[in-house]
Amino acid sequence: FQTRRICEMINSGTQPLIILGVVQKVADMTGKDSDRTVWANYYITKGLTAVEAELQHTSGKYCMGDEVTAADLFVLPQLDNARKYKVDLTKFPTIMRIEKELSKLPAFIAADFTNQP
Repeated sequence: FQTRRICEMINSGTQPLIILGVVQKVADMTGKDSDRTVWANYYITKGLTAVEAELQHTSGKYCMGDEVTAADLFVLPQLDNARKYKVDLTKFPTIMRIEKELSKLPAFIAADFTNQP
């Protein structure tokens, strides 16, 4: 249950609000390209704040204890978006610690977007 809760915080509460089409529409509606970053930063920060709070009760080495779960697969890519949209990641020490642990695993290294052809 807790794994699905974290996944859904990202899947339905964060990711749909920051996809390229949405942030582009925000900029088109306001006439300011910079509003893309403002919009995405707000929703990513809101989502990661909720995840960070949840992880206070569930995390070990990873999101759900010491085994990699779907929650890790959902949270980690949001950090790429967070960096793209200039989110202050110092607010999320647990998430950042988990990212550091996941970045040591061969499967996560291979899957990183910077390692794709």
